[in-house]
Amino acid sequence: MNTKTLQTNLLKIKHFIKLHSALVNPAKFVKNFRLFFIFINEKIYLISYKVSIVLAELSN
Repeated sequence: MNTKTLQTNLLKIKHFIKLHSALVNPAKFVKNFRLFFIFINEKIYLISYKVSIVLAELSN
C-alpha cells in the first residue's frame, strides 16, 4: 500500500465521518453539502478517468 492509496483511504474515512455527522446533525448537513457534492464530482471524475484508460487500452 503506497502513500497515495493511504491518503485516498484517509480522505474516504474523513468524508464518511462528515457524512455520518451530517445525518446526525441536519444543521451541519447544509454546510457540508457543498463538500459532499465536490466529493461526488471527484468520484465521477475518477471513474470516468479509469474507464477512459481501460477503453484506450482496449482500442490499442
